[in-house]
Parts: sequence; C-alpha cells; structure tokens
Amino acid sequence: GSPGGGTSLAFAFDSQNRPHILYASGTLGLKHAWRTSVTGWTIETIDATRKCVNPSVAIDAADNLSVAYEDATVANASNLKFARKTAAGWTIDAVVDATGNTGRSPGLALDAFGRPFVIYSRTDNPNRAVRHAFKSSTGWELQDVAGASVAGSALIAGGAPNPIALDRHGRPATAFQGAVGNRPLYAHRDEFGIWQFEQISDEEVFAWAPSLAIGGDGSVHVAYYNPSLELEYAVRGPGGWSDERLDAEAGSGCAPMPPSTRAAAP
Repeated sequence: GSPGGGTSLAFAFDSQNRPHILYASGTLGLKHAWRTSVTGWTIETIDATRKCVNPSVAIDAADNLSVAYEDATVANASNLKFARKTAAGWTIDAVVDATGNTGRSPGLALDAFGRPFVIYSRTDNPNRAVRHAFKSSTGWELQDVAGASVAGSALIAGGAPNPIALDRHGRPATAFQGAVGNRPLYAHRDEFGIWQFEQISDEEVFAWAPSLAIGGDGSVHVAYYNPSLELEYAVRGPGGWSDERLDAEAGSGCAPMPPSTRAAAP
C-alpha cells in the first residue's frame, strides 16, 4: 500500500536511501511509513492512543530512528514525547517535559553517538520560553534556552519545527525572534552548558520561521522571513554576522525548512 492520512509529518532517509515518513493519523496516533521495495511500503503505529502532532525525525549511523513529537491530547496542555526504534522495536518516553503548555513544534538532532537534542517551545504566558531537552545516560536534562525576557512572543508552535543544529563539538544551537525589537537571535550552548546569545541583525525585523544550519567550517547560516514575507539570509563567519535580502518581493518566498538530519558515524 501507500502511506496516507498524514496531517503533520517529518521525513528522512536512512543509509540505504530508504525514505521514512513519520506522520499524525486521524484524531489519534503517530505512524511510521517506510519503503521496503521499489513499489511497496510498510506502515506501523508508534503511539496509538494520543493526539500526536508536529513530529521531528532523525536517523543515527546504525539506521535507528528517533522522533520527538508533541502530545496535544489535552487542549492548551501539550507535552513533549520522544520515541526511538531499534531492532527490538519502539521505546517511548511518555513524558519528557509536561510543564505548562510545552513541547510545541519540537526540532530534533542526534550527535555522533546517537544522543538526542530537542529544541521546542513553551507557550503559556507569562512562562513562555524556548526550551532544550537532552538525553544523557542518566535520563533527560531540561532547561530554558530563553525565557520571556529574551524570546519574543512569536514562538514557533505549529508548522515548521524549532530550528536546531549541532556544532563541530556536538553542542546544540538554535535561532528565534528576540523580545527586544523583534530582532533575530542566535543561541548556542557553550562548554559549560550555558546558553549564549548573539544578535543576527541590527534591523528591527520580525524573524518569522527561522531555519538554521552550521557548516563544516563552523560558519552559521540562518534564513528567515521579515514582516513583509521577504526572505532574509544571514551568515556568521570569522568576521561576525552579515545579512542580505534574498527575495525582496513581498510574499514571494517559501517557508525555509531545515533538512532531515542523519548523524555522522562516531
């Protein structure tokens, strides 16, 4: 058969170039569809009893799937969940973070050892925040990346996932609209576990739907929309940040989306 019924989905390829689709199905459930032959697909249910939305998928060097997703079963009380598939089947961490209306639009990345990092939004005021979750050998570690005094009101909560990338040291980074002047901010976690912030642009631009990538040379790249839906692009190199308007025709751009990520071998 063919995959169908998806309303909120994520997509990635494994090392054999087989496509994997994670998607919400109907009112309840999270499903996984993957190609098993030239014309055939296999579909399985991961989480059957909850309203699962906004999945983000990553595949490690051993072709094990991980997915972070939002459990929106209870209105205005979403929480963050995580599932991982190995040869033994799926394991679900039922509640990673359930404080407030959280786990919104998670973005997932794996390091070279397959350890998950998740960036997501908490949207209940006055406690809104960009949040970070990391699973170590002792369990999940949770922290605010930026609270309401730093993060702007336009947190990502639906549609594109929160942007996430790992630098050459395996440390997470993200980008979002700042609270001061709506200026776009880049945030990265330093070697001490503290989040550091950099202003991407001096313009007071509403940084909507940011997307983030880090190059092999350590350069940081961010694409986002301004209030007129003009596509902006910024890069941080050795000399600092520079930005330019790629498409100045209002409303002409397509929402920048992060690529599916497959971790490199350790």
